[in-house]
Amino acid sequence: MVYQDLIEQYAEANNLRPAYVAAIILNESSYRTDAESSVGARGLMQLMPDTGAWLAGKLDMENFDADDLFDPATNIRLGCYYLSYLEERLEDRELVLAAYNAGMGNVRKWLQDERYSDGVQLLSIPIKETENYVEKTLRTYEKYEELYP
Repeated sequence: MVYQDLIEQYAEANNLRPAYVAAIILNESSYRTDAESSVGARGLMQLMPDTGAWLAGKLDMENFDADDLFDPATNIRLGCYYLSYLEERLEDRELVLAAYNAGMGNVRKWLQDERYSDGVQLLSIPIKETENYVEKTLRTYEKYEELYP
């Protein structure tokens, strides 16, 4: 597990399983610190600059710059805090991963739409990329739990 010390430090600080964080990093960036998506998400956990700035403000990190998202410690710190934030609001791991990938607004809309939800849980995810992301990340998480219990 690359960046294991940072993953463990920030996972613990945010009540997350390190294997869960590692699975997200693998599926988001393949552990490439310089990863940047076509929409501008950056770094190991693929955070958008606006999201990074918002999270940095919540953590009282002064002088945040979008390029800080390429720094492993900063990215993992912010990404773990964001995951914890999502978990507090959504409680279900599949919902959290869907929100991490497609945004909290989309997940809330899907939960209110009887085509996709029973009102509590998603029955299907209307964006194929997000559905694949959730499934792949959960599989990776299971593997990491086996390797790093």
